[in-house]
Amino acid sequence: MATNPAVRAARCDRVRYEPGRKAVTPAGQRTARQVSKARTRVLTDAVDALPPADRDRLADLISPMLAAMVRGPGATRWLCRLCHIQACGRSEGRCPAANEAAARYG
Repeated sequence: MATNPAVRAARCDRVRYEPGRKAVTPAGQRTARQVSKARTRVLTDAVDALPPADRDRLADLISPMLAAMVRGPGATRWLCRLCHIQACGRSEGRCPAANEAAARYG
């Protein structure tokens, strides 16, 4: 796998190869958690500035936007890597991206 030497040096993208799948290394997992925490802080501060009714309205507005960003099977951009999988309600059937993908592609 060819990668940028700086990225390789940071060990953020190294993977362990297992039959049929790739796994993120512990260093990559730590980096992903740090990025996710920083993103969450920024977004939480921004959304907290809204009154509760506007927060609900924002969720209603963003859901169709996320659904429109769904790519087909095999796409190189994966929307959910930007998401907190448990927070979106995916397992309860509330994730707009997962629901749209299921409707389009089964």
